[in-house]
Amino acid sequence: ALLELLQLEGCIVTIDAMGCQHAIAERIQAQGADYVLALKGNQPRLAEAVEEAFIDADACDYADTDSQLFETRERGHGRSETRRYRTLAVPADLPGAQDWPGLRTLGMVESERTVNDQVSREIRFFISSLDANAETFARAVRDHWGIENTL
Repeated sequence: ALLELLQLEGCIVTIDAMGCQHAIAERIQAQGADYVLALKGNQPRLAEAVEEAFIDADACDYADTDSQLFETRERGHGRSETRRYRTLAVPADLPGAQDWPGLRTLGMVESERTVNDQVSREIRFFISSLDANAETFARAVRDHWGIENTL
C-alpha cells in the first residue's frame, strides 16, 4: 500500500471519506503519525454516532466536555465565509470507538458561505487521533482541502 512507502512519523495524514477505514487508521498509527479522517456514508453508524455526540454536547452547551472551538472568517471575490471548527474528545460510550486505533477526537466543521446575498451552510464530521486542539484540527482540514482544490 502507498502508506507503507511514505515516511509518516510525526505527520498528520488527512483523507476524505473514502479512506475512513480501520486498516488505514491502523497503518497511519503504526508509522507514528496522526490521522484526520472525513466521515460520510461509507461509515454510516459511526457518522451517525459522531453527529449524535455533537448534538448531545451542544444541548449541554459543551459543559463538562473536553471541547474546543476555533473560527475563521474570509472575505474576497464577492463572497464571505465563516468556518467553525469544533473538537470533542471521544465520549466513553461512542459505539465502535474501540475499532479505531488511536481515536481521541471527533471533529465538526460548520461552513457558512454568503455569495450575492445567498447563504449556504454545510456541516462535515471527522474522526482523529489528534488531541482536542481545535486550531490544529482546523489547520489539518484546511490544508487537506487546499491541496485537493489545487489538483
